[in-house]
Parts: sequence; C-alpha cells; structure tokens
Amino acid sequence: MPHTWIRDLARTLSPDRPIMFLAEVAHRPRSTAKSWATGHRRPPISVLKVLRETVRARGLFGLEAELDYHIRKREQEPKHRTGFWQIDPITGQNRANRFSLRRGMRKLWLR
Repeated sequence: MPHTWIRDLARTLSPDRPIMFLAEVAHRPRSTAKSWATGHRRPPISVLKVLRETVRARGLFGLEAELDYHIRKREQEPKHRTGFWQIDPITGQNRANRFSLRRGMRKLWLR
C-alpha cells in the first residue's frame, strides 16, 4: 500500500486493523476506507472531524494538530465542479442546457 497520512493515522490509532478501524469510525464500507488509506479517494471533512475527536479523546495532540491542518486546508479549497459546466460570467449560473425545454413543456410550446 502507498504511504499516506490517513493510513499512518489509522495505523497509529489501531495497529492491528487500521482499515477496519477507519470503516467503523466513519460508518462506511471497508472498501471505501481502503480507498482513503491508499490515497485513491479523500475522506469527507465530516469523517476527518470524527477522527479528530477520536484522536483528541486519546490525547494524541500532535496528530490532532495535523488533522486540524488537513481539515482547514480542505475547507478552504474551491468547490470541485464535475462535468461540462459553463458558468455565465454575467449571471454566475450554469449555461448548460439553457435552450432546452422539459418534455412536458415542449409539447405545450409546440402547440
């Protein structure tokens, strides 16, 4: 497995079963937790906050500071847009499908 900070965190908190520990704390499937640990996906901010509370309860203040850093970094990122979004600079809204009509409306429009 690749070396990632979330995997190191999980191994510190549960040396025997780090992936299952992540899955149980986050209430997510094991495969999702494994993808976080390998670095293929990033855990949501809510999961990072739950991990921060777990670390705080165990008194690991160095890890808590590192988690705080990652949470702040993620909260300051711009929102990730997917697909072919075109933002109109005048209105600030999505311009995709601006000329299409819904099916029901199209029938009324063509009458």
